[in-house]
Order: sequence, then structure tokens, then C-alpha cells
Amino acid sequence: MKGIVTCLFVCLCVVCVSGLGIMPCGAQVGGEIMQPGIAGPAPLGGPMEVEAPAWVQFAPGANVWIEAVFIEMDRGITRDFEEGIGFKLSPPDGKAILSAEEKEKILSFVEELEEARILASLTVLTIAGQQAQTEQVEEITYPTEYDYKDGTIIPGNWETRDVGGILNVTPIISKDGLITMVLMPEVTVLSEWLEIDGTDVTQPIFKTWNTTTTVHIPDGTAFVLKGAPFVPLHGSQSSNPGEEVAPEDQKTHLVIISAKIVQAK
Repeated sequence: MKGIVTCLFVCLCVVCVSGLGIMPCGAQVGGEIMQPGIAGPAPLGGPMEVEAPAWVQFAPGANVWIEAVFIEMDRGITRDFEEGIGFKLSPPDGKAILSAEEKEKILSFVEELEEARILASLTVLTIAGQQAQTEQVEEITYPTEYDYKDGTIIPGNWETRDVGGILNVTPIISKDGLITMVLMPEVTVLSEWLEIDGTDVTQPIFKTWNTTTTVHIPDGTAFVLKGAPFVPLHGSQSSNPGEEVAPEDQKTHLVIISAKIVQAK
């Protein structure tokens, strides 16, 4: 008996904090990202044309160094993490703008925890007023269809997906030395291989976080975006969909973006 098992699950359950509000991000299984309010798949990354806000006054001639660090941690350690670094993260009762010392304190504490890890760290140097993009990705190739022949599963319809980090940014220096960044940070990870009940077939689960925002910060500082908890796909698609997802399987995400003026002398 021959048949084709098409194994694609889509989950709209990842949320990223952006600027003063919250914007949805896509979670993906297989080769399509589905986002709320968008019909059909959305592309991953790629160049994005951005424009500086009309109110910005330019200060020409300098370079700007930008870094984006994506962090994932178990939701259950969030409170202990904030106690360990000595301050809460994100408004209304926490910090959004970080000094260089506070940023290093977060990164050092992450290295000490088994329940936290850095997903990606990207840096780029560009001229003020000029758009730049940097990425660090690798390809994951996987089948999306399967045939059964003489009791053997034969994979087919192979697709390729890039996983890793992408940073798209246009920095602007105001005449008073502040840095405005029009940016779109994005990271995609291979979360797990999910076995489809009763088929002995596994499919990759991809998670994608991205945001598009404009931020105004002092030279040499950083800002942090704290994402809402992510509940994994298998928590709602398992054979026991009503089963509570363990805290260690729920993830919280941070994005720390730094900017520093580098004079060309």
C-alpha cells in the first residue's frame, strides 16, 4: 500500500516585545512561516529597505558599531535570573536601557546558567545613515512528504531552511550625539524533531523571533527586548493536548542590542 503522509504543523504562539508594544512573530514547522493576519508564507530575513524618521537631524562622518545578542532561558528561572543580575528587565517596572556594565552582567550570568543560552550574537560596523545587514546561518535540509513501500518509509519533497541570526539596521547619529537605530533583528532556531504519532516519522520544529522597530539610545549603551513566554508546539499538538507544559519547556527570550560611535580617525 502506498500513501503520502504530509507532515506540516503551524503554530502562532511566539510573541516578541517591540519598542513600546508587542508584535507577533512566526513559529514554523517545515518550510513556511505563518504570521497572524498574513495570508500564506512570509519570507525569512533578506534585505529590508528602511528609511530614517523625518525628524532626525544627521551628524555626518562617523561609523557606528552595532551588536545584537539573542538569549533564550527557561521561563521558570526568570525571577531568579533578575535577582541574580540585580534588576528587573523591561518596563513598566524594569530596565529597558542598559549601561555597558549592566549588559556585561547579563551576559556573564547567562554563561553560568544551564537553563539559559545565547542563540546568536551578531555585530556590524557601518557608516551613520547607511543601511547594513549581517547574518550567520546554516542550512537544514529535511523531507516534507513520505511514501510507504514494502513497509519502508521513503522520504521525499526535500526542502532547505536557513537557521541562525540576521541583523538589519540603519544607524543615525543626531547632532547631540544620540544614536537612532531603524532595525530588524531576527533569529531562527531548530527547536526539536517532533515524532508524528503512529507514523515513525519526525519533522523539524523551527522557531523564529523578529521585530521591526526604531530606538533612540545614548552612545555606548544598549537596550533589551523581553519576549513573552513561548509554549512549545507539542504542548498543544500532543496525544494529551490538555496536559500542562512543564516550566522548563516554556521559554523566555531576550534581545540585547548595543550601539557605539566609532570615529574614523
